[in-house]
Amino acid sequence: MPATEQTWRSQKGMHVIFAISGVVLLASTVWMFQADHDRQWKGFQKTARRIELTGIQWRQLQASSDDLLRERQAKQKELDAAGEQLLDAGLVAEFWELAVDSVDPGASTRADQLAAMNAQITAVRQAEEKALGVRKFASAEFDAKRAEHSLGVRDGVPRAELERRQGAVDEKKADVDAKQATYEDLARTRKALLDVLTQATKTVTDLQAELAALNAAVEQLETAAVEQRSTFFTNGFPFLGKRWLELPILDAFNSPLKIDNLWSDGLTHRYGSFRKVRRFDRCTTCHQAIQKTAPGSADQPAYPHSRQVVLRLVPPPAEAEAVQPEAAADANTTPAAEGSGAEAVAVAADQAEEEVALSEEDKVRQQYGLMLAEEGLLDPTEVTVKLVRQQAPAAQAQVVLSAEVAEQRSADAIRQELLKPVDVGLPTVGADAGIQTGDVIELINGRPIRDRQRALARLYEALESGETLEITVRRGLPHPYASHPRLDLFIGSLSPHKLEDFACTVCHEGQGSATDFKWVSHTPNSERQRLDWRRKYGWFDNHHWINPAYPKRFVEATCLKCHHDVQSLAPSERFPQPPAPKLMHGYKLIQKYGCFGCHEIKGFDGPNRRVGPDLRLEPNYFAAAQQWKHAPQAGFAQLTAEEQDWVEQLIAHPERDGVRHRLHRLIVEDRDKKRAGEAGSRLTDYAHNSLEPLFRDIETPGTQRKVGPSLRFIGKKVNGAFMYDWISEPKHFRQGTRMPQFFGLWDHLEYETLEHEKAQLDHELVELNKQRSRVRAGGRRDAVVQQRIAAVEERQKEVGRILVELDAEKDKKQQEKQFEPVEILGIVTYLRHYSQEFSYLKPPELSPPDEATAAEQVERGRLLFQERGCLACHTHKEFPAAAGFRDPQAIGQGPDLSSIADKFTETPGGRDWLYSWIKNPSRYHARTVMPDLKLDPMDHRDADGKLLYRSDPVSDIVDFLMSGKSTQGYQVKADTRRAESLSGDDISNVAALTEAFLQGAYDRVTAEEKAQSGIPPAESGSLKGAERELVVADGGTLDDLQRLRYIGSKSISKYGCYACHDIPGFEDAKPIGTALADWGRKETSKLAFEHITHYVDHGHGPVGAGGGASHAEHGDDPAEEGGDASHAEHGDDLAEEGDAASHAEHGGDSSAADEGLDGFYDFKLKSHHREGFIYQKLREPRSYDYEATANKGYNERLRMPQFPFDHEEREAVITFVLGLVADPPSAKYVYQADPRTQALIDGRHALEKYNCGGCHLLETQTWQVAYESGNFQTPTAPKTFPFLAHQVAAETRERSATKDSRGLLTAELAAMPALLDADGKPRVEEVERFDGEEEAFPLEEEDRYGAGNLRYQLQLWQSAVLEENTYDVGLVLPVDATAVTQKRPSHGGYLAKYLLAPLVKRQVAGEPLLSRPKAPGTGTKAWEWVPPPLVGEGRKVQSEWLYEFLLDPHPIRPLTVLRMPQFNMSSHEATALANYFAAHDDADYPYAFGERSRPAHVEAAGAHFKSAIRVITDGRNGCTQCHAAGDFSKSAKAPNLEMVYQRLRPDYVRRWIARPAGILPYTQMPENFKVTGDAATEGFVVKGDRYIDGNATQQLDRMVDLLMNWDNYMKQQTSVVELVEQNTPAAAPAAENGGETGGSAP
Repeated sequence: MPATEQTWRSQKGMHVIFAISGVVLLASTVWMFQADHDRQWKGFQKTARRIELTGIQWRQLQASSDDLLRERQAKQKELDAAGEQLLDAGLVAEFWELAVDSVDPGASTRADQLAAMNAQITAVRQAEEKALGVRKFASAEFDAKRAEHSLGVRDGVPRAELERRQGAVDEKKADVDAKQATYEDLARTRKALLDVLTQATKTVTDLQAELAALNAAVEQLETAAVEQRSTFFTNGFPFLGKRWLELPILDAFNSPLKIDNLWSDGLTHRYGSFRKVRRFDRCTTCHQAIQKTAPGSADQPAYPHSRQVVLRLVPPPAEAEAVQPEAAADANTTPAAEGSGAEAVAVAADQAEEEVALSEEDKVRQQYGLMLAEEGLLDPTEVTVKLVRQQAPAAQAQVVLSAEVAEQRSADAIRQELLKPVDVGLPTVGADAGIQTGDVIELINGRPIRDRQRALARLYEALESGETLEITVRRGLPHPYASHPRLDLFIGSLSPHKLEDFACTVCHEGQGSATDFKWVSHTPNSERQRLDWRRKYGWFDNHHWINPAYPKRFVEATCLKCHHDVQSLAPSERFPQPPAPKLMHGYKLIQKYGCFGCHEIKGFDGPNRRVGPDLRLEPNYFAAAQQWKHAPQAGFAQLTAEEQDWVEQLIAHPERDGVRHRLHRLIVEDRDKKRAGEAGSRLTDYAHNSLEPLFRDIETPGTQRKVGPSLRFIGKKVNGAFMYDWISEPKHFRQGTRMPQFFGLWDHLEYETLEHEKAQLDHELVELNKQRSRVRAGGRRDAVVQQRIAAVEERQKEVGRILVELDAEKDKKQQEKQFEPVEILGIVTYLRHYSQEFSYLKPPELSPPDEATAAEQVERGRLLFQERGCLACHTHKEFPAAAGFRDPQAIGQGPDLSSIADKFTETPGGRDWLYSWIKNPSRYHARTVMPDLKLDPMDHRDADGKLLYRSDPVSDIVDFLMSGKSTQGYQVKADTRRAESLSGDDISNVAALTEAFLQGAYDRVTAEEKAQSGIPPAESGSLKGAERELVVADGGTLDDLQRLRYIGSKSISKYGCYACHDIPGFEDAKPIGTALADWGRKETSKLAFEHITHYVDHGHGPVGAGGGASHAEHGDDPAEEGGDASHAEHGDDLAEEGDAASHAEHGGDSSAADEGLDGFYDFKLKSHHREGFIYQKLREPRSYDYEATANKGYNERLRMPQFPFDHEEREAVITFVLGLVADPPSAKYVYQADPRTQALIDGRHALEKYNCGGCHLLETQTWQVAYESGNFQTPTAPKTFPFLAHQVAAETRERSATKDSRGLLTAELAAMPALLDADGKPRVEEVERFDGEEEAFPLEEEDRYGAGNLRYQLQLWQSAVLEENTYDVGLVLPVDATAVTQKRPSHGGYLAKYLLAPLVKRQVAGEPLLSRPKAPGTGTKAWEWVPPPLVGEGRKVQSEWLYEFLLDPHPIRPLTVLRMPQFNMSSHEATALANYFAAHDDADYPYAFGERSRPAHVEAAGAHFKSAIRVITDGRNGCTQCHAAGDFSKSAKAPNLEMVYQRLRPDYVRRWIARPAGILPYTQMPENFKVTGDAATEGFVVKGDRYIDGNATQQLDRMVDLLMNWDNYMKQQTSVVELVEQNTPAAAPAAENGGETGGSAP
C-alpha cells in the first residue's frame, strides 16, 4: 500500500486541541499557584507582621521622645562627672594599707589611680599564681614521701627505716602547710583589694549599667524592627529583601510566611480510624501574637482583646509651660526645614493650606502629649494614637464612671460596702486609665470621628476653649491578632502551661492541624458571631470533627482534663485572679444541689488511676448502722452491750474502718454458724442478708455526704399534710429552697404545649401589627411583616382546632395529672410508716428559774440567733443586712428560717423536734454538717455579781423562731391528699398505679390480680423489693395503705429521693441517673433529642421570636443583609459574650432566663450538640418527652426534676459537665501538687464543707491603689526589738518608688477598713478642697454622697512598702476613693464582719451583750468580740493542738460572743484543716518543739523563771489583770496562759509579746516590754521596779521560756515527796511474831 501523509487524526485539529489543553493546563497551574499563594493564613500573617512592625516603630518613637532622651543625657552627664572625680580617699588609703609591700604612688587623676591599683592587683595575682605553683610542687614531693612510707609498711622494712621515712613525710608536710599558708595569704589579699576597688568604683559601675539598659531598650526595638521588616531591596549584599520570597512559587523557598507546627511530646488525640495519634497544632500560624507580652512585662499581653473605654480628657492649664515637640521624632510630623531667601518663600507658599493643620497638630502634641498616626493598624481610615508622652494630660485621662458607679448613695450603704464582697474600686486610675498607644478614637463627646484631621481639629478646639472632652476609644485588637489574656497562666514563658509544651488544642480542642478558618472547627460564642463567621470565612458546623473547639463561654471546661481535684483551680497566692471562675461556680453548684447523688461522677479507673474529678456519695455505713439499731427486724436488742457500742460508734464515725470490720465479721461468723446448723446464732436473717453487704469494703469509696436532711425520723418532725405540700411544690413553703420540683412539670404535654404556643402566637401577632404600623406601606419590609402575620394567623387557627379536639379528654390522656398526686401520697405514707423512733431532748431544770417574760425570751432568742453563729449559715427576715456580707457564689449551708414556725405549728412535737435539733443536730441526722453550738444554760447576774436566774439559750432561740410566722399566713394547699380520706377517683388511681408498677415485675394479668388481692405469704421468700409491701396474710385483704406504701417505695426508687436523703430501707440503693464521668465526650448520636426541635418551635424557642422562629430565619439579621459590619471584626464584647448583650438583656434572673432559648443554644440544640442538649435538659428536663408520652408507659417517662437554676448557673454547671471526659493526657501533663500545695487543696475541701469562712476571716481584703507621690506621710520608726525589724528587698523598695506612664505610684495593700468607735462601721470621710487645701469631714447619715470625694481609712493587716518606706501592721492609711483601682474581697468572715456594727451599737447603748462579759473598748476593738480572724493561723498555733481542738473544741477567748462549736468532722478532715493553715502560712507541720523545750535550755533558763512568774502573777500590774492563769480566772478577759505551751508556737509568742498590734491590729493587749536603750527603763519595769534581769530582749526571751515550759515549771512548785509524807498515815506497830510487814492499815 503506497505511503501517505494521511493520519488517523487531523494534525491541525490536534494542534488546536493541544494548544487549548496547554492554555488550560497553564491556567490551571497559575490558578493552583495563585490559590496556594492566597491561603487565608498568609493574609493573617502579613497583617500581624504589619501590626508588629508598626507597633515597634511607635515604641521606638516613644523611646526616642524627649523624656527618654533627657533621661539618657542626664545619665551620661552624671556618668561623665563621676568619671572625673578622684576615688574616695579613705578607700584608696585602705587599698594601699592592704598592699603590704607597696605604697600609694599619689596619682593626680582617677585614671592614674585606677591604673596603679589594677597594676597592684595584677602583681598580687601573679605572686598568688607563683605561690600556687610552688605549693603544688611541694605537694607532689609530699605525696612521694608518703607513698615511700606506705611501701615500707607493705614491704616490712625495719622500724628505724620507717621512722626515718615518717620523719621525711612530716618534714614535707610542714613545708606544704607553709607554702599553702603563703598562697592563701596572697589570695585573701587579692580578694580584699578587689573588694575595695569594687566599692570605690561602685557609683560609676552602677551608672554605666543604667545607661546600658537605656541604650539596650532602644537597640532591642531597632533589632526587632529590622527582623520584622520585609522589603524587596536592602542596603547590604545580596541587596534582595525578604519580600521576593513572598511572591508566588518563590514562597516555597524559605519564605518569611510559614506554617508554624507545634508538636507536643506525649499528648495525643483521637484522629479518625487511627485512634490515638500525636497531637500537633498550627494555631500560631494565624495567632502570631498570642504569646507576645507587653514591653517590660513577662505576663501582660502586648495586644489585649479589643474593648471600648470612655475617657475624660482635661486640657492643661493655660499658663502651663509648653513642652517642646519631639525633635525629629517622625518625618511625617516634622516641620519644614529652615531655608533661605526665595526657597523659604516657595516652601511657605506650597504649604499655605497645611500651615494651619500643622499648627493644630503641634499644639495638640505639645499640650496634650498626644500624637496621631497617619494610618490605623487594621483599617487605614481609623484614627489611631501612636505616641502618648508620659505624665502628659493624655496619659492622665481618667475613665468616665458609669451612671451606676457615679450614683450618689447613703452614707450607711457606702460604709457597709467596704466590708461586703463588693469591688468599690474606681476605674478612673486603673489599668484602663489614660490614652494609650494603639487606641482608636471612635467618638469625641458622642460624635463619630472618621478621619485624622477631624480628630486634630476637635482636640485643638477643646484646647482653645478649655473644654473637657469625653473620648471613646477602642483599645486592643481582635483575634487572631490579639495576645492571650492570661499569659501568667497560659502559654507564657513563666506560666505553668508553656506554649512549647502544651500547644493549643489540648485546652481549646478543635482541629489544630488545619490552617483554613472553616476547617479548624472553631465554635462561635454567640449567634451573632456565628452569622458573622459564616459571612466572612465560610464557617460551617463540621459534624465530622468530633472534638470542635470550645466556645469562649465553655473554654474553662477543659481544665478538668488535668486538674482532677477541682480545688486546685481555686485562687492562690501565685494566681490571685481565679484561674477558672465559671468552672468553680459549676463545681460548687453541683455540690450544693447534690447532682452526684443521681449522676455518679467517678474519677477513678481502677484503684490507682485517676481520670477526672471524683464526686460520689460516701459509703452508707452510718445508715446501715442506724438501720441495725432502729429497724425492728434487725435485732439490735440481741447484741451485747459492747456490740451495741460498736454500732453507735459507726453511726457517729463511719470512717472508723476497724469498728466496721468488727461488725462485718460478727455478721459473717453468725451467718456461717446458722448455715452450718451450729448452735449460738443470734442475729436475724435481715442482718445476714440485707445488712451484711452494706458493711463490706469498697475499692475507691466516694467522699460526698448527701445534701438533703435525713428522713429516717421524719414522722417526729412534720405532719403528713406538710410533707405532701412540700413534695408537691417545695417553693410553696420556701421560695429559695434547693429542693427541685418533681411534680407538676407538664409543659411538654400536648395540651399544655399547644396552650403555651397559642399564647405566644397571640403575643407575636400583637407585636407584628405594631411593627407594621411603623414601616412604610407597600415596602419590602411591609411585605415581609404581612407574610409573617398571615402565617401566624393560619397557625392560630390550627392550634385552636386541635385544642378543641383535645379539650374533652385532656385529663384522661394525661396520666401525670392522675398519678402524680397518688405518688406524692404514697411517698408520704411510706415515710410516715417507716419513720423510726426518735426521743426528743427536754430543756434542763434551771435553778434559779428563768424570770423573763415571753416577750423578753423572744427578744433574747433574737439576739442569740444573731450572736451565736446561726447567721453564718442561715438567713432570717429579722436580719436582712446579713446576706450582703456573704460571697455570692458561696455554698449556702442552711435554709432561710424566717417562716420556720409555719412548718411546726400544726405538727405535734414540732417545737420539741426543733429544740432537739438545735441542741444536738447529729442525734437526728448523723451526717449533718450543722454543728453542736454548745448552747449551755446561761447565768444572769446583777452588778455585784449575784446570780439572779438562769436561762436556756436553746429555748430562747426556739421561742424566737416559733414567733416568726410568714406574713402571708402559710397554709397547705387545698388539694392536699390524705391517706385517711381518699376520694373515689384517688382510690381508683391508687389501684391503677399499683398495677402499673407491678407490670415491671409480673405479666399484665398477674399484675392486675396482685394489685387487687395482694401477694400471698408463700411467695414472700422470693420478693426482694417494694413488692414485699403487698404481702397479705392468708385470708386477708389488700388495703389502700399497703398499696400506698408500695407506690411510695416504688416512687422513691423511681425519683431517686435517697440520692439526697437518708431513707429507711434504701441503704443499698444505687444512683438512678446517667453517669457523668465521661459525659463531655459522649457521642451525640446517643443523646435522645427525640422531638425537641418541634417543642422549641412551638412556643418554647428563642426569646422574643414569637412562635419560636428566630429572626435570623426570616432574614432580619443585619449581618446577613450586608448591613453594618459586624462588631466582631473589632472584637466587640457583645459578639464575644453572647447574643444581644448576653443574658443581661433578659434581666439576669431565673424567670427571665426561662422565657426561652437564646440564639446560641437554639442553634446548638437544633444542630444536636451536647451544649444544646444539656442546656435544655437543665431548663426543661421533661421537654424531651414532647410527643413521646403516648407511646411510653407512665413509669417509662422522664423523671428528672426541675432545679431552680438561672441562666448563669446553667452555664456554670454545663461548663463543669463538659469537662468530664475521663481521658487524661499522659502523666507528666496531669497536675501533681507538691505536698504543701496538696495540703492547701485538701484543706479547702474541709473549709467549704463546714463553712469555716462563714464565721472566720481567712484572708484579708486586698486593695490596689494608684496614688501621687507624697500622698502618705512618712512613718515614724519607734525603737523596737531587732528581730522585728523589716527586711525588705531592694527590688521591692525600688518598685514601690517607680511611677507608671501616668506619673502615679502603685501598691497593693492587705488591709481592712478601720472602724469608727461610735458605731463599729468603717470610717469614711468626705474631702472638700479649696484653693489647693483640703479638709475631711465625717459622713452624715442623712446625706447622700458620690464616690469622687470620698476617703477611706484602711488599717494595714500586713506591712506595706510605699515610696520605699515601710508601713507597719496596725497603721491606718487615708486612701482616696479615686485612688482605689480594685478591691479584692476578703475570704470568709461573713458573720464576723456583719456582727461588728450591731455589737458596737449595743455596747455603746449600754445594752447587754449576751454570752460574754462586758469589756472595755468600742468600735476599733470590736474584732475581739466576734469569731477570731484566722489570718496567719498557721504561724500562730501548733498543728497538733489545732487538730485536737477541732475534734474537741473548748472556750478560749472570754470576750467573744460565741464559742467554737463541735463539728461532726472526721479525724482526717481535722488533719487536713490543721495542715492547711500551716501550709498556707508556710509554717512547719507536723509541728515539733524547738530548743526552748529541750532539757538543756530549760535548765539554763530555769534560773529566771521565778522572776518571770512574778510578771504573770502580779494582779495589779501583771498579766493576770486580763488573763486567766491556771486556776486563777477572776474577771478574765483574755485566754488562759497555762495552755500557751500547748497551743502556740514559741516564735509567735515572742513576736506577740514584743508587739501585739504588729500581729493583730485590733488587739487591746499593750506592749509591756519596752525597748528604750536605757537600762533603768528597759523591758518590764513598773515605777522603777525591774521584774526580770537583762535587757528587753533577754527579759522577753525569759518570759517566753517560762510560758513554753509552764507545765514543767508548775510541777516543780509542788514536791510529790512532801505530799506523800504529809498524807501517808503513821505505820502500824510491827507484829510480835515477826510476821509480814506492809499489810493493810487499820
